[in-house]
Amino acid sequence: MKNSITPPEDFMLRRCPPLFKMQLSWAPVAGAVKYNIYARTGDDPECSPNEVRFGLIDSTPNTVFVYLSSSGLSASGQFGFYVTAVDVNGNESPPSEKKFLLIAKMKGPMNDHS
Repeated sequence: MKNSITPPEDFMLRRCPPLFKMQLSWAPVAGAVKYNIYARTGDDPECSPNEVRFGLIDSTPNTVFVYLSSSGLSASGQFGFYVTAVDVNGNESPPSEKKFLLIAKMKGPMNDHS
């Protein structure tokens, strides 16, 4: 029987000062040896309006991850993340809840959407 691992719960996304960093955090998963971080950043011109593509950006044994965009979040668009748990055998859980942060190209505060 294949070992199953549950997805991370209590997934949170928040901005960290300065505005170009975001902190991701989640509850630990029993049996997980690492967590895979997936992201969608900016507007992808190859995607249809209803399609969202995510790609693996990093892995960590920790339940907190700080994301620093290579563009410094200066681009407008929707930044999205989700996390999966991975066990010692390499089995990957289903994804956590997806969280999004909308960056508007204007002067003033950023808008949170989760």
